[in-house]
Amino acid sequence: MRAKKLRPILVAVLVVAVAGVISWQAPASAADSHTVSGIVLGDGQQPLAGATVRFRNGNLEDFTTTTGSDGRYALSVPDDEYGAKFDAPGYASGWYGEGASGVNLRVSRADLKNVSVHLHRAGSIRGSVVAGGKPAEGIFMRLEPIAGGKSGEGEHTAADGTYAFPDVVPGTYVLQADGHDEAFEDATVSPIVVKSGQAVVVPRMTMAAASALGRLKGVITADRATSTTIPAYPEWAITTTDAPMGRGYSDFITRPAQPVEANRLQPGSYKIALDENTWIGGASFLTAKTFAVQAGRTTTFSGSARHGVGFEVLVQNARQEHLRDMQVIFRRTADPTEIIGQAKSPSWRGTGYVDIDGLPAAAYSMTVIDPTGEYASKTVKNAPRNSVVTLTRRVSLPPVNHRAGKATVTIDSAYINPTDVQFFRADDDELSVSTTHNDDPETGQWTWAIEPGAYRIRLAPHAWYGGGTFAKATVVDLTDGKLTRLPYAGLDPWGSYVGWVRDDAGLSVDGMWVRAYAADDPTEVVAVENVDSQFILDPLPVRAYKFRLTDPSGRYATTWVGGGSSFATAKSYTPDFFEKGWLGTTTVVRNFRAVSSPTITGTLAVGHKLQSRNPLFSRPGAAITRRWYRDGSPISGAVNTTYRLTRSDAGHRITIRVTGRKTGYGTVSATSVPTGTVKR
Repeated sequence: MRAKKLRPILVAVLVVAVAGVISWQAPASAADSHTVSGIVLGDGQQPLAGATVRFRNGNLEDFTTTTGSDGRYALSVPDDEYGAKFDAPGYASGWYGEGASGVNLRVSRADLKNVSVHLHRAGSIRGSVVAGGKPAEGIFMRLEPIAGGKSGEGEHTAADGTYAFPDVVPGTYVLQADGHDEAFEDATVSPIVVKSGQAVVVPRMTMAAASALGRLKGVITADRATSTTIPAYPEWAITTTDAPMGRGYSDFITRPAQPVEANRLQPGSYKIALDENTWIGGASFLTAKTFAVQAGRTTTFSGSARHGVGFEVLVQNARQEHLRDMQVIFRRTADPTEIIGQAKSPSWRGTGYVDIDGLPAAAYSMTVIDPTGEYASKTVKNAPRNSVVTLTRRVSLPPVNHRAGKATVTIDSAYINPTDVQFFRADDDELSVSTTHNDDPETGQWTWAIEPGAYRIRLAPHAWYGGGTFAKATVVDLTDGKLTRLPYAGLDPWGSYVGWVRDDAGLSVDGMWVRAYAADDPTEVVAVENVDSQFILDPLPVRAYKFRLTDPSGRYATTWVGGGSSFATAKSYTPDFFEKGWLGTTTVVRNFRAVSSPTITGTLAVGHKLQSRNPLFSRPGAAITRRWYRDGSPISGAVNTTYRLTRSDAGHRITIRVTGRKTGYGTVSATSVPTGTVKR
């Protein structure tokens, strides 16, 4: 399942990068001045004394100062828009904002605090590339950041196959060797972690020769779509067996019986997807057929693709408010064990709709889960294609009493993206009240119109006015007919984290959730985000955190990032000042479970033999036992893979229950869907 994602973006973000060119807007007014202040940090988060701070406006006028012994500075500048550059001996230049030249900072109506940076000493990366057993000259080496760092770095290898990136902003990177040569395949190394001032030597990269690559070739028979809103025929794609979400090669089917092929594949195991959630040889990625690709050889296959079915689900509460970040799991009604697809409602406000397409044509049951646990889960059998699911909150929501009138509130816009701002009733963390807003470019303020009442204001993901969570946010009383001005000098110092998640078989993981807890309070959850092979927590106020990974569908064991078996023993992390930190790859353990249900085939008549097929278990090597049932009651002595129907079975329905036992993981069972009625 390929999830559709969209996240709000915080305007005032800070990434350290080298200086570049910026386009400036004309100043709004220079009649007044205000103070901009902050801190400059260096290695080990230590204050940097004597750092140069320069603010430049659109007229190329510079206003400069230096930091004191505590690394802090304060600079009075006329009201205008600025770019802020920071320099210190032995460190790479830093800019406040995204990219090499930062964002424009608007100074007007109020002082600005926390205009701060964390400077780094440049590191370096070097290594070599070989192709065909010889040094590879002229290979383009691209360095892209995963967390922190600077994007867009590129170098070519020298005659001896070596390359070097001498000035690398500290961060975590992926390095790709792209030869643009049909004779050799690209090579990739990740992650590469560069710390401040560190020289990293990458192990030699080897580009595989085309003769060492393989090919998949086959014919796909496809039906034609009846809808005009989707392609005429399904898409087909291949994926490695360790990356269910990744599409290594994809193309569209354009006619009913089409020869297809994927060339230049690394030797290994692959699975073939048809449409978004349909697979050759199985109903899901886990049960799909595996195709082995060997060096210099062609692996053939055939498949039949039908346009799958899609669902649109609105998830709401009893007050008919849309619920965000709800997870919906789809299973075939005929096999309530195997998960065929998953999706989630968007994170942004105003919509609780869940969309999923390309499921194999069948009747489905869907289970809607709130990852936070505030709402009880709900399963809908034989789900309609379009439906509304209402979840019940475990703790009742207070009634909503709308108030007549209109209040207005203003917040300085220097740090605000107005689309991120949400007003919640002070006693109700579910109720985000509708507002209208507009800006005044002359005053540098945003103004919101809202019904009177007491509110807590969310300024950005994981950031609240006056506090780090809803519970700790400042309560703001807004009065009918009154304009309330909120003093706001910017977010507290913040950072962010990114991490990868794999299971203990090496599969990339989706459908889990990560919670960021305050390290000193197991009840304070600062952020909750979805995992789609990786997760990003941005922004997080600078404080200590512990991170827990959970899986609402029960596929994986709960895991604490960095180790530990509980909150008390989990490792704590403090985000770097205004930096995106790297949490590395967390390995989650697969729970021992049945991935699919057992099946029964054969003629349903007395005297005929029924054949069972075992379910797929999440871990190989399980000891298997079986028991056949008649209308839910065990049949004496029926414990084999086959069962011959007797007169006692006439008029009844048959099932089989298969139990798997694995040392160290316990016992799990799965039961087949009942057969039809046995005939005499």
